[in-house]
Amino acid sequence: MTAKKPYEMTFVEFAEAILPSWGTSLGSSTLSSDNPEWLTSVWNSADKRGIYHVFWHNDPLKNELPQEAQKYQLDDLSLYPITTRLGLNPEVEKDNIKASILLAVRNAWITAIQHHYGQSTTTIPSCTLTNAAAAEYVLLTSGLVHPWIKEQIRQHIAEQNLKKLEQADKAELPVEMSSDPNWPNTRVIHVRATETCPHEQVWREDQRTMLEEEMKDIRYWVNLFRHTDVGWNSEFEMDAWNAQRDIDIANQKITALQKVIEKQRTFIQSADRIISKNKRHEAAIRKSKKIGRPEKSPERQAVAIKFTSQWVQSLMEALKVNNSAQLECAVDGSNQRNWRRWLSGQAVPTHNNLSELLNAEITQGIYKGKPLYDVTITPKHNDLLSLISLT
Repeated sequence: MTAKKPYEMTFVEFAEAILPSWGTSLGSSTLSSDNPEWLTSVWNSADKRGIYHVFWHNDPLKNELPQEAQKYQLDDLSLYPITTRLGLNPEVEKDNIKASILLAVRNAWITAIQHHYGQSTTTIPSCTLTNAAAAEYVLLTSGLVHPWIKEQIRQHIAEQNLKKLEQADKAELPVEMSSDPNWPNTRVIHVRATETCPHEQVWREDQRTMLEEEMKDIRYWVNLFRHTDVGWNSEFEMDAWNAQRDIDIANQKITALQKVIEKQRTFIQSADRIISKNKRHEAAIRKSKKIGRPEKSPERQAVAIKFTSQWVQSLMEALKVNNSAQLECAVDGSNQRNWRRWLSGQAVPTHNNLSELLNAEITQGIYKGKPLYDVTITPKHNDLLSLISLT
């Protein structure tokens, strides 16, 4: 009987079979130029940003996952809101580790299903999944919402609270001060071995058996030796390595940004040639015409006429008048001819004329005694003034 594929499992089956593990480090999660945030990131190792790594011990099941789901890493800035959303404390490292594991398990299962069915959205045809898996898929694509996740969080909180109680019950162990003149380098600390529960003993036996199986594979030793070679002898070596990595990233960014600069410079040079050519053409046309007021743009003039007519119509409705003659009576100092021409689209007011008109007093209706500027109409007075000044 062959084992189930990830997309054939329910989420609970997958979560209990994948066997997640974790690790933490200090570094940057944006080390690749394939990451869209890489170019704009300004991170450096002096920030001491925490990275949470999640990987899987169940190799057969892991190998069935898409490449992007075979391991995960999250930086502390993106993980803290998720930890809070789960009801845990982002200031506690163990809570962040638990949140990173739950998020990775959830994302791996969803990615496996979407990859198998060729879906890039959160919609999977219900006929392709069992009823249980389809229900779980809807829950998990809506967020970190699932009974199994809630139970994991409940157990985690209970375990942490139990550990706090056990530590509170234990008396502080005495520290023996050595008589050696090199103390404190030779100080002796009394320690007390912790008792292991039956469940933990079974887990350790399983881990030991799994380790023995892994040691039969050459890849285990390759990874072990590679990890040993990059081990730190001191914190200074780690800081120096992180600093050198920042320099390498900065150099890559400089190269990438230089390419962007050269591309945009080429574009600017091409545009400048076209602009210069058009300016020479416009200057030649201008020389052939008489000196005087520059010609108005027909397109802009048409827009100004349209909104001036709309403005007059709206004013007539606000003042409850029916024609230009009544408008002249309603607005002190206005001219019937101007109202008629503005309404019919034969002309538009100048900026100065319209500014003076807006200060004219209304002589009748609900706005009586107020300046025209206070009458609420569409388009607004300031917008029409701005449009006229640009035509």
